[in-house]
Amino acid sequence: MAVDSAGYLYIVESASGKVKVFSSSGTYSFAFGDAVSLSADLNIDGTDDGCAKCYPASVAVTYDEATGVDKIRVGYSVELLDADNNNAMIVTFDISGNAVSYMGTPFRSDDYEAVPANGELTKVIGLAGDSVGRIYAADNFSQRISVFSEEGVFLTALALDNIPNNVMAD
Repeated sequence: MAVDSAGYLYIVESASGKVKVFSSSGTYSFAFGDAVSLSADLNIDGTDDGCAKCYPASVAVTYDEATGVDKIRVGYSVELLDADNNNAMIVTFDISGNAVSYMGTPFRSDDYEAVPANGELTKVIGLAGDSVGRIYAADNFSQRISVFSEEGVFLTALALDNIPNNVMAD
């Protein structure tokens, strides 16, 4: 769950496959981010394979002070057509719910012992953004926090001893 600069509340509803948006008074506004529009809007990782199923798992809002625009970041669990393992990616939406970019690469391996490379995501269960635009992704199966720049470039990974449940940043 996340709140934007105008007070709108973003709630991930995995069962429906959508992110639902509510006003600060609790009135339902609209929903976005369903698997069909995600597959159509983005060419995932430069291939034409798309995804069989994409489920939103987490949401964060970052505010770009230079442009005065909120960016909605949604972490997706992605079932790619050509891989059996867990995969994830982070999609950036504009304030109207249109997918505009993505960050992170879905981890592709049928070897359950394989370790994801830097920037590869397995299961994002928490997202946060800090005051300078960095995005922090709590990646469940890789047991780390992956850090990306505002533009989606992988910066670093914070290795953990256990599976993260969420992440927060200031």
